[in-house]
Amino acid sequence: MVKVRKEQFYKTNKYGWITRRNEIVRKTPYCVDCNRSGIRLEVHHVIPIKWGEDKTVEVINPYKELVDVKLEPLCHSCHMARDKGKDTLDIATLFVGGKLL
Repeated sequence: MVKVRKEQFYKTNKYGWITRRNEIVRKTPYCVDCNRSGIRLEVHHVIPIKWGEDKTVEVINPYKELVDVKLEPLCHSCHMARDKGKDTLDIATLFVGGKLL
């Protein structure tokens, strides 16, 4: 088992996250929920990582279990809505030209 720290995972390329994230955004350069483009995109784990209270997770193969999984590009608003279990389309309708009404 390998203990992966959340900060190290997202802020370094030790496990290949940054490379994979860039591939996802290059392949699909828009938010898959609200279709906005030309904005900074975040990459969402469709099956969330279950970070512990100490902000770590134990896995056998970090790349296979954390990076080479189903990922989707989302804008920040849609990503936050997904993480909270909200309907992202409701939030996306508040935006016109990338600005909150």
